[in-house]
Amino acid sequence: MTAALAQQSSPSRRLQSPSRRAAPRLVPLDADAAEERVLQAVRAGDSAAYAQLVERYQRGLFSLCLRMCGNTADADELTQEAFLRAYLHLSSFDSRHKFSTWIYRIALNACRDRLRSKPHGESTYGLDPGPLPTEVRESPDGAMARTELRQALNTALDLLPAKYREALVLRHLEDLSYEAISEMTGDTVGALKVRVVRGRTMLLEQLRNVDGALASLDAVDL
Repeated sequence: MTAALAQQSSPSRRLQSPSRRAAPRLVPLDADAAEERVLQAVRAGDSAAYAQLVERYQRGLFSLCLRMCGNTADADELTQEAFLRAYLHLSSFDSRHKFSTWIYRIALNACRDRLRSKPHGESTYGLDPGPLPTEVRESPDGAMARTELRQALNTALDLLPAKYREALVLRHLEDLSYEAISEMTGDTVGALKVRVVRGRTMLLEQLRNVDGALASLDAVDL
């Protein structure tokens, strides 16, 4: 990494955890500086132009890493790592494909590497039923039930084989299309659909012994 990048736009320095500040806006690139032009500028040595790509994709990559790894510290580090890897290997990017797919694939691979290094049985995947509508006031018992459901789901998801777990995270938590996941992973759409169906079946089986979990599963739209 060049000194200029380190001083001007190093992803490691520029990124801050969304947990410690307001979430960044996902802003479009300038009309006069379409994404391909920005990429060309970076390739030509304009390291400051890379900041536009960081701004555009930071929030999405952080969300993916957080879903995959389950804590903000790992998500922060892996998001920065993904941007750094992308910068250092930009010459290998094929402009016939989407930059977004390419950098998401880099982030996904970084998450896979991190998860492989974690001790077996350590819960990592964050499955959250999501917030209730603001007009709904939840009772203490209801809040406790939701917390217990979330814990049960996290545990059950973590027990799935990695390929089924990952398919559920990408399809249902990140809400990515099968086509987008296929581009990221290199797997066929058909294979991914099979994994999601089998993963859901395995997840439901894991939850059969948890009181009320199956009846509440609609909350996560799996």
